[in-house]
Amino acid sequence: MWCLVSQPNINRNASLVIEVRLSHKATGQECLNQVCHRLGIIELDYFGLQFRTLKGDEIWLNLRNEIRQEMSAHSFRSSADVLKPPVLRFQLKVKFWVPPQLILQESTRHQFYLQARVELMNSYLVAQEIKSAIQVCALAAQAELGDASGTLSTTDFYLNCLPNLPWSSKTPDATQCSLLKKDTVKPIDTTKEEWISAVLQQHLSLKGLSTTLAEYWMLKEVSKLEGYGSEIFAGRWINANNCTCLVSVKPQGVTLSNPENNQCLSVSFSSIQTATHSNSRFLLKYMNDIGAIECAALKLESHQTSIGLYRSITEKHAFYSCETVRSAVTSQFVRDLKGTIASFFNENTDLGKKYVFDIQRTCREVYDNARRTLYQTAEDNQLSSVSGKSSNKAMPIPYPDASCEMMREQVSRLQEALLCRICMDNDIDVAFCPCGHAVACASCANRCHRGCPVCRASFTHIQTIFLPLTALAINHINNLTNNLA
Repeated sequence: MWCLVSQPNINRNASLVIEVRLSHKATGQECLNQVCHRLGIIELDYFGLQFRTLKGDEIWLNLRNEIRQEMSAHSFRSSADVLKPPVLRFQLKVKFWVPPQLILQESTRHQFYLQARVELMNSYLVAQEIKSAIQVCALAAQAELGDASGTLSTTDFYLNCLPNLPWSSKTPDATQCSLLKKDTVKPIDTTKEEWISAVLQQHLSLKGLSTTLAEYWMLKEVSKLEGYGSEIFAGRWINANNCTCLVSVKPQGVTLSNPENNQCLSVSFSSIQTATHSNSRFLLKYMNDIGAIECAALKLESHQTSIGLYRSITEKHAFYSCETVRSAVTSQFVRDLKGTIASFFNENTDLGKKYVFDIQRTCREVYDNARRTLYQTAEDNQLSSVSGKSSNKAMPIPYPDASCEMMREQVSRLQEALLCRICMDNDIDVAFCPCGHAVACASCANRCHRGCPVCRASFTHIQTIFLPLTALAINHINNLTNNLA
């Protein structure tokens, strides 16, 4: 079985297609593993494979199922191609967006950059402010063209880098235009001459910046834009005059917006009680600011879209908000939906204790695993390079500053662990009793009227605790490690 996997590419160059040969019983995870191995990527948990049906729906491939079983459930081939040997086509896409400073590999960061360029051109990400748009355009030009030369090709790149320029000849994908109503995106208010002059000046200031650093700083700028890391679904409110509703699933939670009157409702993952779907209908129950339970009833375009929305909420909640996959599966939000998770896999409910859909590691676990793998690989290379030397020579210590770097990382993790998980400003100084979870400061704990924010169990009282280390002391230790490095 042959699979053609295309990488994110704004120019749709055929050279970015990877051919993968698999057995007829191969799973989607095996295909993704081979693709990432070809690209030298070990942080493969950030990525997923998508395919497009005949109706134009883009669906994430279920990595735990066999590919042929997954594809047989969807119509992705026309009747004229039924007799031809099946060549499956997938797209390698970033599924879970993280800040660029958390990406350890250059190869992974490059794929993020390619996907960000596609997202910008398709207007999933929009640079509305002129300063941000100039910075993004200049960094993209430095990454793809190098230092500013003032040639005609460079000028054309400036004029066609973003789709919301008044004179841009590039248009977003038609399916995404109809989904997100791109006509509501206001173009940047500037003339051609002013735009070229401003971007050229910014591009000249980046002279000598390497491609890798240009991609990094471009991702830093893009990560500030509205919609970074979001997955958007279109539907309609059931009990609100059938108005249009855009559901944006973000790393922090879910946002329900009405593009017709600019109304917006943001719901954090900690406030979500249940999320269920039936056919094309989707029901989201959440807790409002005063502790009352409210419901948002939506009618999506199709049953498959409803499944995709439910899956997106569940996966992003597990990946971004939970410490480990085990804690994600045992949380109340996922525990209420355990039966539905099992039905998607056609498996027993017991298997849901190990995975949440395709999530095998959370965001923190992906970072830790990649860091350990890279450090071990570098250590093995260092040992192999000195294995042929005389044994009486002192073996050099790999990475002289590795101990300081590891200490700094541990201090940073410890400092974050002692901060309130709700406001992320104050230190943790209370515990919920009798469950014993210590995750909040006194100010935030007094606002938790419905139960513990971790296990959602009711508590009898809030107990003040005194941790051995405070954030102030950790900052002092952090300064010491910086001086040592």
